[in-house]
Amino acid sequence: MTPDETREGRGLSAHRHRLFARVGGAPVWLLAATVLAIVAALIAWTARPATPAASWDPLEPIVTPTATTAAEPEISDVLFVGDSYTAGAGATEDKVEQLRWSARVSQELGWNEINVALGGTGYVMTSGFEGCGVDFCPRYRERILTADADPDLVVISGGRNDGPEPEGFYQSVLSTFETAQERWPDAMIVVTLPLWDDDPAPEWLAADATVILTAARSAEVDVLDLGQPLEGVASFIAEDGIHPSDAGHEAIAAAFIDAWNARAEAES
Repeated sequence: MTPDETREGRGLSAHRHRLFARVGGAPVWLLAATVLAIVAALIAWTARPATPAASWDPLEPIVTPTATTAAEPEISDVLFVGDSYTAGAGATEDKVEQLRWSARVSQELGWNEINVALGGTGYVMTSGFEGCGVDFCPRYRERILTADADPDLVVISGGRNDGPEPEGFYQSVLSTFETAQERWPDAMIVVTLPLWDDDPAPEWLAADATVILTAARSAEVDVLDLGQPLEGVASFIAEDGIHPSDAGHEAIAAAFIDAWNARAEAES
């Protein structure tokens, strides 16, 4: 081997030694150890027991927590506005305040009854001495305006005194509901459809009831349809042939309570 070949071999060997000893300024053994550590970590990761993923049904709705619906406020004071049926006409004279249907309902449901109903009155009809016992009795809207009460619930029950197709009936009914809402914005307003006696109700009463129902929907007032609980039962009518007897008031009260409970169940 020539001296030049010897020097060339030594240079190549030294170059290889330097390449093995240093890569990027770091000792090769350190880089090798790092690589081995990474490989070992990957092997350990892939070898660990798999954790089952939470099951998910794509058809199952995702439920987002929302505020719960506020419970209906507790009802204590209840104002009854209406005609002679609501006032208690026909009930035993010295026990009217205990036997009229509004009192029976209040006793059953734990309400404090405030009854300002006046005989002969309606949504458009006023009355006088023959109907209500004084010279003048206002229609429902004015009665609401003058009532000395702060009720949790207002029950408006009547309409038979208004007769067939009264002029301005819809507007008067709507105004009555809106006046109650404006007077007591925190109170619930409920209306019943007109009641009749033991005879079949005339067709015009159904027409008036439709107007009341339409106005109630427009004003967003709750409607309780009691049906005609007195129809066909002579004992439900007092001796005057018009107003409910004690048993008749009891029948109206039962119809009201059934309708009230059905409403509550529908909203629950």
